[in-house]
Amino acid sequence: LCKVLGWIPDVIHANDWQTALVPVYVNTVEWAKPLHGCATVYTIHNLAYQGNWERGALYITGLGWNHYNPHEFEHFGDMNLMKAAIRHATMLTTVSPTYAREIQTPACGFGLDGELAARAHDLRGLLNGIDNAVWNPQGDPYLAAKFDADHLAGKITSKLAFQKEIGLPQRADVPLFGVVGRLTPQKGFDVLAHALDVILNWNLQMVLLGAGDSDAEHFFAQMSARRGDKFRAHIGFSEKVAHLISGASDFLIMPSRFEPCGLSQMYSQRYGTLPIVRATGGLVDTVQNYDERSGTGTGFVFQDLYPSSIANTLGWALSTYF
Repeated sequence: LCKVLGWIPDVIHANDWQTALVPVYVNTVEWAKPLHGCATVYTIHNLAYQGNWERGALYITGLGWNHYNPHEFEHFGDMNLMKAAIRHATMLTTVSPTYAREIQTPACGFGLDGELAARAHDLRGLLNGIDNAVWNPQGDPYLAAKFDADHLAGKITSKLAFQKEIGLPQRADVPLFGVVGRLTPQKGFDVLAHALDVILNWNLQMVLLGAGDSDAEHFFAQMSARRGDKFRAHIGFSEKVAHLISGASDFLIMPSRFEPCGLSQMYSQRYGTLPIVRATGGLVDTVQNYDERSGTGTGFVFQDLYPSSIANTLGWALSTYF
């Protein structure tokens, strides 16, 4: 497109493995041509998805076999598009400061921690943001009533309406815990599943919205059928239900194994719904743990991903609520 328009940008911004070839091409096939003068910024939204293919796929790129080497595409015997982009881009960014540090460690580096640590000077963590007009309790069309930080009566009205719609007993005096996300191991919902039997014995309600692994979908659907008095699962994705959970719940649970940034915890805080999160990635950068002595904080944070730590932190939030 740049060539057709005759327009040479100052900076080209590429994202994830799907456009990882852009900084590579700028440094190779565009060498000594106008586009070679462009700086390239390469953003990693989730390091777990790197564009790994068997080595023979290199021919699709149009590049010669001389580029299949440990300094570009070769990675543990396969072709890795993200590795090549990390090597070729002028600057690297990711979606939170904490995640930028985490991906330089073996625990969160998914095999590319060495590559990223080598380019630490060129790597920046820039925190994601949300659309405050779309996620707005004063104008959200999905809510039964509007509210803001100074007028919270509408939140109770929205909670009661949502309880009725989702099939839970309508109770203003019981805390509602929401869960929204992809049902994958990254999100930690497999660990939450092991804690549910304990949690659902308490005076609370929980609603889950998500889709993903078939085993997880089956488990939460079965739990919804068995414990429908306290737990409801909406398998699939619904923009409406996502807004209702953010707006009507008292708490939002995000027990992620790793979380580059996360948006749901920011949506929930916009609606006065307190996030309960594991201390990882962007969750650390966006949620301040509650301090009982000073009364400060914006949510509840736990360190270790075990059923007991999830249950204990939900119990802490529950006792704080009452």
